[in-house]
Amino acid sequence: MMIWLKRNYLYLSYNIGLTIAVFLTGFWLLDSWKLPLYVMATLYIAKTLIGEPKHYKQAHLCAFWTWTVFVSLFAILEFDLFLSLLLAVFMALIISKKADIKDFHQWKKKHDPSKYQETLDFIKYNPISPELLSFEAKLKAENNLYYLVYKHLFKERKSWEDVSHILDLESKRLVPIADNIDFGLRMGCKI
Repeated sequence: MMIWLKRNYLYLSYNIGLTIAVFLTGFWLLDSWKLPLYVMATLYIAKTLIGEPKHYKQAHLCAFWTWTVFVSLFAILEFDLFLSLLLAVFMALIISKKADIKDFHQWKKKHDPSKYQETLDFIKYNPISPELLSFEAKLKAENNLYYLVYKHLFKERKSWEDVSHILDLESKRLVPIADNIDFGLRMGCKI
């Protein structure tokens, strides 16, 4: 136990000092010692229960953001205790690694495969397939817009933004076209 205390002396003293500074700020703002304790305990307990919190390696960044979070919670506490406690739990979710914005479904991570991945791979590895060449010829003859979307999006693998800019179409109009092309390729080429 003593060895652990010696190794973590600076870490412990910094965290205890920051906690006392935050508590004193809350006491000064609210003129009460119970309310800051409620908010601080709620945030710390929620942070522990939700998951591993994010940490800053630089002490000044940690102190700044911790103080900012608590001052904003204390400011809300002036109006409503329940709302402040609810926001403390929400803040704990944000501070934990579970609320990463990259995990939202609207944004795709770079390493996530496209929903057209099988079709893209088929086009990449079978460029002279008779079924693929036949599909391209039929598409070019029947619908030039669909062919241009196929050419830029599937064959040349340009981004949605680039294809939208080249064809002067909104990206939301490209999605159904790409879905139709993907379906046609899967049926025609037996992917």
